[in-house]
Amino acid sequence: MSSPCPVEPDGLFDGLRWSLILGGAVLDHVLSFLALLPILVLVGGTEALSGDEESVNRVIDQTVLAPEFLLWSLIVGVLITSCAAFWVARRAGVLPLRHGGWTAVAALMLGAVFLLFPGATSGPQPPLWYVFLGYAFMIPAGVFGGWLAARASGKNA
Repeated sequence: MSSPCPVEPDGLFDGLRWSLILGGAVLDHVLSFLALLPILVLVGGTEALSGDEESVNRVIDQTVLAPEFLLWSLIVGVLITSCAAFWVARRAGVLPLRHGGWTAVAALMLGAVFLLFPGATSGPQPPLWYVFLGYAFMIPAGVFGGWLAARASGKNA
């Protein structure tokens, strides 16, 4: 009697479609960047986009440190990561939880690369606890997006 074939690949990276994962990480960052503008207007008002350059910069600097902006950007960021992971997991068609989780990890690493650019850390910085909270939510959000993709396709996660 022969042993049954394994249901999952043996290795941690086996069966992953890296082009989709990297595309999902880029999608996560693009959508997050695009979502910042409506949040900025929602919290800072139209003053954040109108007036002379000095007053606009002052309003933006104040707004990005406001608790309402931090809360909304965290919520929207987690939702966007889940959506990007969902998209990747659905497109991959296999191993949805892994694809979702690795999409979040790739997005984290892409964000770390952006911090290396000159001027990336200039201007007002959010509190350190907020940064760590955002990092702590990213991977679970990615796995959740993968889980939703598995549920939507009718496969067991």
